[in-house]
Amino acid sequence: MTDPHHTEPDQTCIDTDTGECGRLHTTDIQALRRADSVCFHTLPDGSAHIDALLTTWAHPTPRIFTTAEQRLFPDTGHADRRRRIPVTAAVVGFGQDGRWYERGLPAAIAFAMIHAAGLDDVWCSIVGFLRTGDVLSLRWRAGNNNQYLREADLHRDELRLAIRRGQRGWTFLVDIATGPDNTARMIRWGPA
Repeated sequence: MTDPHHTEPDQTCIDTDTGECGRLHTTDIQALRRADSVCFHTLPDGSAHIDALLTTWAHPTPRIFTTAEQRLFPDTGHADRRRRIPVTAAVVGFGQDGRWYERGLPAAIAFAMIHAAGLDDVWCSIVGFLRTGDVLSLRWRAGNNNQYLREADLHRDELRLAIRRGQRGWTFLVDIATGPDNTARMIRWGPA
């Protein structure tokens, strides 16, 4: 039996029950809690998603996925399994033109990954906090530099996860990446 709340990768992010993007179902939370790795993506068209992954790379022998794991992580790719959760996202920061963009940094591509999610204490705290019906949103900040980073010609990019539960909201710092302006940056620019 397939999960009626599973969203295929090519579908829109609108929840069919509420009409809201990023609203979590019980199975989404279970997958986020059991994931080996978690990826956060935002594309130049503004679409965004969180991928909860079960991987085989960390296991010395071939991994056989249980029925429950197959249900929670319905998408397959090579030897791994995935659950994709569409969310909303905002990318703010300084663009390539040096201007500050408070909403919608043009042509921004953002990516961050937690490789060993079960060992990341911040991530474990976040997923322990999640409840069915919470609405997730990614908040990226590009080039949040200070004087020392500018002098060293480095860039600091950040990812925050916003959680809305009814009228209340919380924001958690998920990741910070500091490095040169190259293709390894957390937030890069795609074709305009």
